[in-house]
Amino acid sequence: MKILLFLIFWSVFAHANDINLDDMPPEIKAAAGLSKLTSEELKVLSDWLNNKNLELRKAQKEETEKDQIGLKAEPPPRDDLVTSTIVAFRNPINRKMIFELENGQQWQQAKAETIALKVNQTNNVVIKPKSFGSWSMYINGKNKGYKVKRIK
Repeated sequence: MKILLFLIFWSVFAHANDINLDDMPPEIKAAAGLSKLTSEELKVLSDWLNNKNLELRKAQKEETEKDQIGLKAEPPPRDDLVTSTIVAFRNPINRKMIFELENGQQWQQAKAETIALKVNQTNNVVIKPKSFGSWSMYINGKNKGYKVKRIK
């Protein structure tokens, strides 16, 4: 029974996904009585420990998820931030400005609203992802964001 508890304990705290009993130091193998087992018996034991380890990890994950019920989920960090410079812009008839960026992308305003741009000067933009797949463009470090969609 002690051997079984030791092996389960050892398998749960092993950092590798698969447990290989061949990696166990010989003195521990001898102390646990595993040196008496044949290679086939060690393989069966190793397979059982790996399955048990998988079951325990799954149960631990489910328990952690249960503890998180009702808490506001933290969104995963997004690294798809776009930072560039406006090289050209045009204002079509529908008044939804189209911006061409230095990186070749083109973005259009989602709704017509006035945007103050520096004429004959560099206009730096940061385009950040928002919820539900939308994007906001921030121009020249201002806090005001303009909802945009990528068109090219």
